[in-house]
Amino acid sequence: MIGVESILASDQFLRGDESNQLDPVSGYGIVNLATRYQINGWAEVFAMIDNVFDAKYNTFGTLGDPSNVFPEFTDPRFFSPGAPIGGWAGVRIKL
Repeated sequence: MIGVESILASDQFLRGDESNQLDPVSGYGIVNLATRYQINGWAEVFAMIDNVFDAKYNTFGTLGDPSNVFPEFTDPRFFSPGAPIGGWAGVRIKL
């Protein structure tokens, strides 16, 4: 079996920017792949790759006041970065 998954998200406004005056968090798209092969009735091998093209994206944004803790930071926007490329492989055994 081979599987392809595409995740698409549109732009979203920053949390705390209720008047929507700031640039929104950009939308993004990522592609994930998965495969598995049944060796026999009790064993299979599998592999998965998430974010195949290693897209750089943010999943969330909010406003805050960094000057209370870090006076050198003046940008009130905080972003949550998306996960980088990642891969897994293994063997499943059914007893």
